[in-house]
Amino acid sequence: MSVVMLSVKVPDKYISQNLVKKLALFISGDVNSESMYDAYFYIDLATVILITSAIYFFTMKLFKKLRSK
Repeated sequence: MSVVMLSVKVPDKYISQNLVKKLALFISGDVNSESMYDAYFYIDLATVILITSAIYFFTMKLFKKLRSK
């Protein structure tokens, strides 16, 4: 997971500003710098977990396939 976190870098580069504003408004009911940083964190965390889960799933599937041969 740490490798994925290091490779993703800064969420400002790949997350739309409009999406962050909408999520900040949904989470805290107000759009300010703190709520936007929270939204960036939540989106970044969800992205890292999703990518890590996909890598884990495909790796385990590959190991299972290699063991069965």
